[in-house]
Amino acid sequence: MEDIFGISIIHDPGPWSNFDLLAVHGIKGHPYDTWTHPNGEKWLENYLPKDLPNTRIMTFGYNAQVFTSSKGHITDFAEQLLQHFTSIRRSTQSLDRPIIFLCHSLGGLVVKKALLLAQEIHDAAGIRTSTRAVAFMGTPHRGSQLASYADIAVKCMKAAGVKANIANIHQLKLDSDNLEELALQFGSLLQTEQIKVLTFYELKPIKLAGLAEVVVVPTWSAKLGLGPPLESIIPVDADHRQIAQFPSQNCKQYSVVRSNIVYITSMGRINGQLDDLHSQDMKWEDIRLWLDAVKSPLGSAINKERADGTCEWVLEKEAFNVWRSSESSGGLWICGKPGVGKTILANFISEDLLKTGSDQAVLTMHCHSYRSLNDPAYALIRGILHQALQAPLLSETVKRRLLELHSQTSAMSDIVFDTLLNILDDILRTKNGINVIIDGIDEIDESASEIELLLTKAKTWSQSATTCKVLILSRNTAFLDRLLDGWKTMTISSHDSLRDISIFLNEKLENITHLGDRRAEVAEKLLHGSKGLFLWAGLTVSELDHLRTWNEVQALLQNGNRGLDATYATIIKQLDTSSEGLCRIRARALPLVAVACRPFRLEELTELLAVEVSKEFLDPGNKLLGGWSTLSRACGPFLQINESDVIELIHVSAKEFLLSHSLAQSLCRDYLIDESAETEMACLCLSYLNFTVFGRRPGEEMRLDVNKLDQEYPLLEYASNFWADHFLRSGKVTALQLGLLYQFLNSPCSINWVSTIYKHFALKCGENHGTILTAQKAIFVNLQKKLRTSGGIDPVLSTRCVDKCGRLLLESTQDALRIEQFHSGPTAEATLEKKLRVAQCYGSLFELDPAQETATDAFETAQHSIGTLHPITLQLERIMLYTQAQVLERSSTLKSYDTIPRFLRLVENHVEVFGPDHIETFFCRHDFGLMYSMRSEFAQAREVLERLHQEATQKLGRTSRVTHPIANNLAACANMQGDYDFAESILQTIPGLSDAAAQQLEVDITTVPTYTLHALSILAAVFGARDEDHRSEILHQRVIDGLTAQLRPKAHRVYESAINKGQALRDQFKYDESRKHYMEWLKKSNHDFGTDSNFSQKIRDCLIDVQEQEKKWNEMSEGLKIPPVQEQLIWERS
Repeated sequence: MEDIFGISIIHDPGPWSNFDLLAVHGIKGHPYDTWTHPNGEKWLENYLPKDLPNTRIMTFGYNAQVFTSSKGHITDFAEQLLQHFTSIRRSTQSLDRPIIFLCHSLGGLVVKKALLLAQEIHDAAGIRTSTRAVAFMGTPHRGSQLASYADIAVKCMKAAGVKANIANIHQLKLDSDNLEELALQFGSLLQTEQIKVLTFYELKPIKLAGLAEVVVVPTWSAKLGLGPPLESIIPVDADHRQIAQFPSQNCKQYSVVRSNIVYITSMGRINGQLDDLHSQDMKWEDIRLWLDAVKSPLGSAINKERADGTCEWVLEKEAFNVWRSSESSGGLWICGKPGVGKTILANFISEDLLKTGSDQAVLTMHCHSYRSLNDPAYALIRGILHQALQAPLLSETVKRRLLELHSQTSAMSDIVFDTLLNILDDILRTKNGINVIIDGIDEIDESASEIELLLTKAKTWSQSATTCKVLILSRNTAFLDRLLDGWKTMTISSHDSLRDISIFLNEKLENITHLGDRRAEVAEKLLHGSKGLFLWAGLTVSELDHLRTWNEVQALLQNGNRGLDATYATIIKQLDTSSEGLCRIRARALPLVAVACRPFRLEELTELLAVEVSKEFLDPGNKLLGGWSTLSRACGPFLQINESDVIELIHVSAKEFLLSHSLAQSLCRDYLIDESAETEMACLCLSYLNFTVFGRRPGEEMRLDVNKLDQEYPLLEYASNFWADHFLRSGKVTALQLGLLYQFLNSPCSINWVSTIYKHFALKCGENHGTILTAQKAIFVNLQKKLRTSGGIDPVLSTRCVDKCGRLLLESTQDALRIEQFHSGPTAEATLEKKLRVAQCYGSLFELDPAQETATDAFETAQHSIGTLHPITLQLERIMLYTQAQVLERSSTLKSYDTIPRFLRLVENHVEVFGPDHIETFFCRHDFGLMYSMRSEFAQAREVLERLHQEATQKLGRTSRVTHPIANNLAACANMQGDYDFAESILQTIPGLSDAAAQQLEVDITTVPTYTLHALSILAAVFGARDEDHRSEILHQRVIDGLTAQLRPKAHRVYESAINKGQALRDQFKYDESRKHYMEWLKKSNHDFGTDSNFSQKIRDCLIDVQEQEKKWNEMSEGLKIPPVQEQLIWERS
């Protein structure tokens, strides 16, 4: 029998070793099997040595069976570990080598006890002092009022398949060592020795004998509770067994574990560097979450199985072989019709290229995985970087560049597409042996400017001096034909795909036993009828499996391939209609999956189908019986599921069919609200949120409860993240939809969602509180716009919803502040951070006085409690000074109050604390420039903003949310100086401006981004200054229409455009129209701001000016009057 006890060396770099890693299994564990996936993959042996080439990797085996007997002593195993480990380290002269322990389940208790014993055992003391980190994977550290150690231990044993000896387990003192005491002693040791802890805890439940599905080691027990920087908490999407087992080197769970362990080894000695390590830890954790977030919602299409022997024809193609074998860069475009197997071919080529050696990096992106996301191009570029990070050839460079980026921003989501693309561009231009495969780029909206930019860059990669080969697989479109002009092109012919279809059919028909000796005949007819369309062949084979008479088979074969829509329609007609229940499931599931913002997990979809909008609770009796079996029977081949229980449509063409074909739409006519899947989804998500968190109190208790809520309500994350997307994407707003929104906005549910639920899931995706606030603000602004522009609904209820949207973010932030202040006190950092958010909310509502008061009060407190140079103090000071200037400008007293010197010192402090290239520093410098502008010192303002615009464009990209306002205000200064050409040239860098300013408006002005509307208002002022008054008038009206729909009607810029439009009318000698226009806006201004407000006074002055201009015009002799220029000439000048 193999001797498995003691220490076994898995990987030994010899003299090149700079770390020891020792893996310790748990109950009924095995030094190798514990770390081996059921599919046979052994990550300790096969993956980790590649990622840690200079680390000696070992595993410790002991008689873990005796945990179930009366003879088991944890101290015995701990002493064995110390003796064996010390012996090996002494014999290899490595007593001082740094150590990482990797522990699974109760094996973590063995390591904890060993390190405590090492304080007393002189020979092993070096193990304690050399230990740099301990990684616990599902180790139960503590009990609580909810469960004892015995309960957890019993679960762990059942998870391992052991029949536990309950009497002994209740004494898990094991040699009189109480585990609570063990946890306390170990915590003290970690703090004394400054040992880093990586706590990996399981997210998935497991089915145990005699128990329901349970999370074996819940979060509260898996954590030591030391907090940062000593302990990093890392959730793993696995159950208790598979938290230490990984199916492949590319799986997300392994990537999480690997990146954390690799990082520990890269830091070397932790003692004395813990603060730096924690800082780096936090930065890298932010980046990892941000990258992982774009991968987590992806579906199963990229894992489609390839039949043996298929796709090999491509190896015979000259164009492909020239591209593959070339020693220089190159580009190849493989195009083919929908459904010919391009995705499977892309995977085959990727696998083939990886066989060429470790000096190659292959980045393979499937664009259909991103098509449902709100910003697919941005997600795609993040996905490429995520893959590059996994490639040994590129990982260090990518990591370094991303860490550099992180140092410039408060959140990774602030980084725009252009910046990420430039990073990728730099990497691909400086490294050899890179292969980039992009599959299905045609499935992402071609109107997105980012896609054109990406493809333009791809052409430059294919021509770079380094060896970078780019392969694109897609349909042949005019858009791609233009952008890929000059590339080698290869078309997938019917002959090519028929070879693969023949192999595929022979393999699949072998499993359809009821066809008997007619398989060959069926295969031949299918092959002929497919017309080279792989997808059609696959769909038809799946239908054959359900047919039981030869006449049915013949009828199916005789139809042949009449196109994918006809095939889908045939499948719909042939699906089981014997059950009303199946018809209802099909009619709801298919369109809901088609409009989903990301693929559903099985439990999410079954939960979604069980929701009834009319009920304020989820009836368990509505849930599907049979799960995937029932769904598959109802929906046939339209839906597919992968090993992670993720469901999505079989092909993008199926989505197009379900959303546009008359048969598909008639199918769900009787089952969807207003016959709209988007409306149905919005109502279902709102209903789910209403009865999920309705009536629960916001705040600390709620934050602690979100994970449990998520387990109790599987659809909570999806509903929280995407209800607003579906509401905004629906057509007209229905009465039911509006009623559910009103219920949501006017219940505790909305406060809970804003303050806790949405934030919880956003933080898991790598966002921070600042970007979360920005995202929530955008949601409410877009909801207001939707309600203002959607006709046919209750105007009173709609207005109430609009008003509530405007204040909900403020109310929820105030609520969070009250709770934080109660728990932490008024001077705590957390309280001051929430006061900062409240001040920002007031500012976004244009409520300057309370914004200034809140910021001033918090700033004065922060100076004394957390220091003048604390980041929160600096942000509060910026808001305080800027809003103070706005208030003074409103009362026309700004020039008497000089804030410039103080703001200059604030800029210098930002540079010192945040760094010169950080986004907060850019914002502060921008506001500094505006201080000059508000004082009408335009030369000084332009000097500041022009330099800042150049730096922001270079560092952050022209599409950054920081660059846009800088460009707008720089253009405004240039306009005030009379430099109209420069102003217009700056404005032309704003995305979407040319469409918004076109003579024939072809875009919905209410959907144009706010920053573009601001640019449009400045451009209109430029035209007015150039005497292009008619054009100025039209553009100002567009600004008024757009901003009124998007912002509160009393937004200052709306009034500025209204005043400027009146001047444009006056300058065209339209005095009556100008007078009428001003009277209308004077009435509004008196109502919104008061009769003594600046705007009301300005409008009254304009009315006087119109009267005087008209009088001069009337007194002028007819021969001197110059008629206004005709409209067509005005537009032609541009």
